[in-house]
Amino acid sequence: MLIVVMATYLFFNLVISLAMNQLNKRVKIQER
Repeated sequence: MLIVVMATYLFFNLVISLAMNQLNKRVKIQER
């Protein structure tokens, strides 16, 4: 069970980091 929780946590971490990267790119494009 613990392995599933850790896997889910890592997965959400990856998704959130990717989403933040996309937001940062959009902000940089708007600044230009």
